[in-house]
Amino acid sequence: MEIGTASFQVIFEKFVDYTIGVLGRQMGYLICYRSNVDNLKTDVNELKDARKIVDDKVKAATNNVEEIEANVLKWLISVEEITREVPEYFEEEGQTKLKCCHGWCPNLKARYQLSKRAYKMGLDVKKLIQDKETFHTIGHRVPIRGVTPIPTKGFEDFESRKSILEGIMKALKDDNIHAIGVCGMGGLGKTMLVGKVATQAMEEKLFETVVTVVVSQTPNLKQIQKDIAKELELKFEDEDTDFEKAHLLRERLKKVKILVIVDDIWNKLDLEALGISFGDNQKGSKLLLTSRFRDVLNTDMDAQELFLVGLLSKNEAENLFGKIVGDLPEPLNLRPTMVEVVEECAGLPIAITTVANALKNQKNPKVWKDALRTVKKGKSNTDQKGCMRRCMELPKRLECQQLKFILLDGEEHSEPIPNQFFEGVKDLGVLVLGGVCLPLPSSLSSLHNLRALVLRRCEIEDVAIIGELKKLKALTISTSIKKLPVEIGQLTHLQLLDLKGCNQLEVIPCNMLSNLKRLEELYQI
Repeated sequence: MEIGTASFQVIFEKFVDYTIGVLGRQMGYLICYRSNVDNLKTDVNELKDARKIVDDKVKAATNNVEEIEANVLKWLISVEEITREVPEYFEEEGQTKLKCCHGWCPNLKARYQLSKRAYKMGLDVKKLIQDKETFHTIGHRVPIRGVTPIPTKGFEDFESRKSILEGIMKALKDDNIHAIGVCGMGGLGKTMLVGKVATQAMEEKLFETVVTVVVSQTPNLKQIQKDIAKELELKFEDEDTDFEKAHLLRERLKKVKILVIVDDIWNKLDLEALGISFGDNQKGSKLLLTSRFRDVLNTDMDAQELFLVGLLSKNEAENLFGKIVGDLPEPLNLRPTMVEVVEECAGLPIAITTVANALKNQKNPKVWKDALRTVKKGKSNTDQKGCMRRCMELPKRLECQQLKFILLDGEEHSEPIPNQFFEGVKDLGVLVLGGVCLPLPSSLSSLHNLRALVLRRCEIEDVAIIGELKKLKALTISTSIKKLPVEIGQLTHLQLLDLKGCNQLEVIPCNMLSNLKRLEELYQI
């Protein structure tokens, strides 16, 4: 009985405390009516000031191309809602009759309801003011997703380019191909072409993202690695070693289907050492490589498919030129001059567009004639026609006694070098031959001062003539030969022999290397 009485007493005391608390709060609404209303006005004004500060920061972040934080946007929506509600409250508060019985007695019900609303709205306003102080940042820079921009303005859908574009797109869809090469001399529009490929690949949803890095003649490998990691939102720590960075990038690339475009490669790049390798990638990621040098893509970068970008045809060149310069007035008879100018540009897009832009909307025949003379004389900084033509059509005999260096890089099955070609360049010091038809011309034996010879992609048959280059100090062979020519043993001044590119080399003649008494450097696979 005593236990029951004690329990009842505890419950009764809690009930009384709760009842008194509730009654106290309700009475407080009546007693503190005016202070609740005034406090609400003060808090609302403070909230307006806070909103003004946040609005200014949001505007600044938006102008800085930042994405506004989700909690900030949610806060602004809540502020907008309560700032719409407050005027309605004060309008209602002003119109409500707060007295009854002809003004002798206060309207307790109205005062209670209005005071309670003011108090609760005040709590909401205070919370919004406090929440504003928790904003560490207003916005953040959003990484560019999808495609690293490549300029494609001015890309023309020529028939010669259309077939290449279609071929590359087909290769991108082939699961057995992970490295694709695009080759061609400078100024042919390789970068613009792969930019078009990137855009079309994303439109067809072949990849989740496309990343482009430009290599150039002096590549910064760490920067290339850093740029690709940045596009993938992968952050390296300062203390990460090169091995760790490569591992992290390799693991990150496994999680996304990506097209990596490596533009303007001049020499071999060890992308795998950077963590960029798709040979065993199950996601279907690809490498798209561009270079001026075919052997760099074929031999050094292991491109499985190679697409050659050539010069524009006569019709394509004239159409491109005409599209830029616009309609030519018939009375001025400028078309014959235009045809000559286009011919001098030799189908090179960069030369055509540069000259055409200079003559755009130009109606003065004298200006056109001057432009033609300038192009013919080779004085235009952008004209590469002269060099182009000499590379395409070799003379029977090259006359330039002061010439020290020659690079001949042709296509497979190109015309052979004329036999007397080297007779007029007897002081030649360096000769680089790529993709030319052999046997070598007999005039090669006249190059008594030749110090360096490079053979790339040359189908070697009879190279006994190399043995006559007695002063040769450096010889590089990067071909598919299976047996090293015995004549190389006659090069007693040879200091460097580079055979790294001879992937199929099986036989080196006996005693050949021992005859090379001055050999200092030997490079083999």
